[in-house]
Amino acid sequence: RNVEYLFTNGELLHFDVHVAPLLDAGKALLGVSVSFVDTTAYYRIESELQGANQELETAFEELQSTNEELETTNEELQSTIEELETTNEELQSTNEELETMNEELQSTNEELETINDELYRRTGELNNTNAYMNSILTSLRAGVAVLDRQLAIRVWNRKAEDLWGVRTDEVIGHAFQNLDIGLPVERLKPAIRACLDGRSEYEDVALDAVNRRGRTIHCRVSATPLRGADREVRGVVLVVEEWLTPGTVLDDIRGPGGAQAGNGDGPARGGSGEETAPGGSGDGTASGGLVDGTASGGDGTASGTDDGTASGGSGDGDASGRG
Repeated sequence: RNVEYLFTNGELLHFDVHVAPLLDAGKALLGVSVSFVDTTAYYRIESELQGANQELETAFEELQSTNEELETTNEELQSTIEELETTNEELQSTNEELETMNEELQSTNEELETINDELYRRTGELNNTNAYMNSILTSLRAGVAVLDRQLAIRVWNRKAEDLWGVRTDEVIGHAFQNLDIGLPVERLKPAIRACLDGRSEYEDVALDAVNRRGRTIHCRVSATPLRGADREVRGVVLVVEEWLTPGTVLDDIRGPGGAQAGNGDGPARGGSGEETAPGGSGDGTASGGLVDGTASGGDGTASGTDDGTASGGSGDGDASGRG
């Protein structure tokens, strides 16, 4: 079977050769019968079939490999799905937490808005209060300086600027004892320290100073503790009042018809306990005595006593001053 035969034209043919004996009636061998059956077409079909089978086997193997890969991918996808489900649950939990936080933030925002409105209102009140306090300080005829516990200047009013020639923005935050002004600060340190230590509620110091015009003036400096709401001493308040000199008193209190009486804030003031009242003039003016002293004008003579009184003779007018 499948005998190959190559023609001269190069074509290859396949034959099945059948050999059969030829017998007579007595079964005596007469010869041999040889037949050729062309099986080239069948052979080609068989070869194609074998190739197709091989291709099928290869494809089957590939399909099996692909199937295994798909199974592995399916397992990975299942694992990924489980992870995604876990992640989804976590995201849902996180979303719930974020919603809760959002509600809390909204509540906090409302509270902050309320606080902001309150701060805005109180800021307006504080600004009005500051403006009112500045108006009061500006209206005072005495120089006012507020110091903290480190003796740094926190308040400096208009009269203080006029007295010493130093602007507010030049002294705020600076040490009081380092100011280059005509006020003898060293003489004020004991009074300031007594107020800061809580040993005194009021200190009064009389001294001479030089104002911004270079003129010597007599001053009375009052020191009081600055207390907070808890009654703790936070600083000290200094009030500087200018005492006019006797000559200036005469010029200021003399009127068209003679002398004018002065009250506690008037121009005629007493000196310290150690000073004597200068004598009056012919028109009946005089000043002298202690802080609570009195002075009366006479015929040009006056004398001071230990209790701060000064008296003179008769005259055309009189002036009395209380410190």
